[in-house]
Amino acid sequence: MRNIRNKQKKTYIGSLLNYNLNLFNMHLNYRKFDRIPTSQNNTLKGYNAADELLLQQIGAEEGSFGVFNDQFGCLTAHLAHQDVFVRCDLKSQAIAIEQNYRKIHGTENLVSPTFLLEEQSCFAKTALLKIPKSIALFERYLFDIHEHLANDGVVYAGFMTKYFTKNLINSCEKYFHEVEQSRAYKKARLIIMRGKKTDVPAPTLNQVSLDDMVLHQHGGIFATQKIDKATRYLLSHLKALTPQNTDAVLDLACGNGIIGIYANKNTDISQLHFLDDSELAIKSAQKNAPNTAHFHHHYHLHGFEENQFDWIMTNPPFHFEHTIDTSIAKALFIQAHHCLKPGGFLTIVSNANLGYEHLLNEQFKEVDTSKSSGAFNIFHCRK
Repeated sequence: MRNIRNKQKKTYIGSLLNYNLNLFNMHLNYRKFDRIPTSQNNTLKGYNAADELLLQQIGAEEGSFGVFNDQFGCLTAHLAHQDVFVRCDLKSQAIAIEQNYRKIHGTENLVSPTFLLEEQSCFAKTALLKIPKSIALFERYLFDIHEHLANDGVVYAGFMTKYFTKNLINSCEKYFHEVEQSRAYKKARLIIMRGKKTDVPAPTLNQVSLDDMVLHQHGGIFATQKIDKATRYLLSHLKALTPQNTDAVLDLACGNGIIGIYANKNTDISQLHFLDDSELAIKSAQKNAPNTAHFHHHYHLHGFEENQFDWIMTNPPFHFEHTIDTSIAKALFIQAHHCLKPGGFLTIVSNANLGYEHLLNEQFKEVDTSKSSGAFNIFHCRK
């Protein structure tokens, strides 16, 4: 008799979850979530099966929610009119979350995300997390969740099964006593965590060095514990590529700021600017760069004036999480052209197979690739 009751209970719960999911899917058919930054790849959506599974898990549950690393706002929009706070790292995330929320609900009860290094006094009974690609960033989110979760709270962390590694479980076990996985749904799974541990590792600054430079950076930014090979290759040629005019210089997608800092050591720069989508990256660059530098937490260049810079340098992103997408980098190149003074230079390092040549030759008067190798291309482009 007990087995029959359990079967009936599971059938009822399964039907309820499917009902909630069907409502969610119907909603998405009418209200498409925008990707920000925008992509030229029309097959990419503003949500995936991990979002669906997280929302299926909580169903019509009410209470206090914390949403962490909501990529484009799907989770936040679903929790409208709930007691909810949202935490993220990227400026583009914060804009996407607010924009997609407005698209569905208007400005009523608008949720404004806070960034990982900002103070947050709220506590949640239930935390929803989209697991990021970087294990270091995952642990930074886990620490933040641990800080803002009620003692009897639960964490649901969603991911696509093809990206599972044992490191995910190892990271979870640093912060929680009970760690288990859900069943798969559309090739997505949840890691479910309960029981906050009392002695957990606090985030620390990593240290990287090059020549006589020592830089400090928050865990979770690109190349968390090293200087990546493409950046090293660019730096080995940077002095020879330095333009005659360097009054105003921008390190675009700056990470810890090493490219701009290295350029500043070898030439006279009157105005040195750093820009990155990641708050963790901008805060890292602030720790390393001169106090006179200017820092911009953003994912685009629309806030700058036309003809503002003499030189823009970049090792631009070509991934968005696990997805290879050069749309972001290409948009930045077009924006950089607008911001450069006539005769100014855009210097790019990239993997050799990314195919930026056509766009750059369309945008710029001269494109010099003489410093390229088999693995990396350096494009030195004059406006």
